[in-house]
Amino acid sequence: MFSKYLSHWLIIYFNIWFLGYIFNINVIIKYINPYYTSILLFIGYILLQCYNIFIKRYKYELSFLSVTFTTHILPLISSYYLIKNKHKYAVINLIVIVVLYMIYIKYINRDIYYTYFVYKPPLNWKEYFKVCKTDEGKYIPYCLFFKDT
Repeated sequence: MFSKYLSHWLIIYFNIWFLGYIFNINVIIKYINPYYTSILLFIGYILLQCYNIFIKRYKYELSFLSVTFTTHILPLISSYYLIKNKHKYAVINLIVIVVLYMIYIKYINRDIYYTYFVYKPPLNWKEYFKVCKTDEGKYIPYCLFFKDT
């Protein structure tokens, strides 16, 4: 299953580009440009976390917040330093990923508003592993590794 979160889509997209970069796969390096998607990933994460912390008053476990922060900022830092032509194909890539995500969300009968603003996300590792054991875990890709935890 694919994730219900756009950030997971953007991280996977970045990882595809990064593997292409590491292994010097020209087709990937030439046509995949995660620069704008990395910007969206980080800004979206910051805005959502600010909303959750300051408006909804969620209290995150510091290690959990640190790991999620790191996974959302690393693509931006990496793309900033590694991509030579930051704007070539970046807008097209961003549009394609967002449209595919919206089609998928519609396909699984999810609502973007509910996913980001109503659904209470895990606030610590214990809650995260607990969500992985529920039916909701199938929409969180990393739960694949923690089904039996």
